[in-house]
Amino acid sequence: MNPLPDTPALFLAVPGHTRLFRRIGGTYYLRAKVPSRLRRIIGKTEIRESLRTKDIVEAKRLVKPASMRVDRLIMPQRA
Repeated sequence: MNPLPDTPALFLAVPGHTRLFRRIGGTYYLRAKVPSRLRRIIGKTEIRESLRTKDIVEAKRLVKPASMRVDRLIMPQRA
């Protein structure tokens, strides 16, 4: 049985970066777990955002601002 195209098995963690992953094929993604108590509100268990690059240096530069955007999405829901 083939995994679905967006299953976590198709993402490889980048050492030293908790939210930076490389998808099989080379594109880097931000992946952030949604806290369990917010999953019904947000409608997702995980937020994934393509960084639209296959270059690790560029991905490391892009992951921080992308992570901050995700945090701003989650933080108002926590209050």
